[in-house]
Amino acid sequence: MASFTTTSPGIAQSLRNEVGIKDPVAQGDKKFIALWDTGATNCVITKSVATQLGLVEVGRIQAHGVNGPAIVPVYVVEIILPNGIRLVRQVTEGISGGCWDVLIGMDVITLGDFCVSNYNGVTVFSFRMPSKERTDYVQLELNNPAKT
Repeated sequence: MASFTTTSPGIAQSLRNEVGIKDPVAQGDKKFIALWDTGATNCVITKSVATQLGLVEVGRIQAHGVNGPAIVPVYVVEIILPNGIRLVRQVTEGISGGCWDVLIGMDVITLGDFCVSNYNGVTVFSFRMPSKERTDYVQLELNNPAKT
């Protein structure tokens, strides 16, 4: 299974679902709420996630977030997407304001195809990995004018 789809009950203001996070060398994962953010360069976890998993900091970097630049811890985690794909990533620690535990950034999103639709007032986002084809709505409309 290389893809997943998440449906919201109406028009969503953010794209969220549940992902597993674990220490790559430990057994078992825990589920956390992930926010998919095309404005984020890399994935981020909260201090609470790091504490719950007993993660060990592997370094510190200067990160630039919505609160400005800050020196933050870096961890290595395994992210388990809803489709079962497992990705080992370096993530930084950030502050969520309580609406997410894990921020999925472009370092993951660019590994596949990512699509958002709001047909009939319901937000649906879908992701597949690896990328399989180009999505071009303009070309689709030109090739199928009766269906638009």
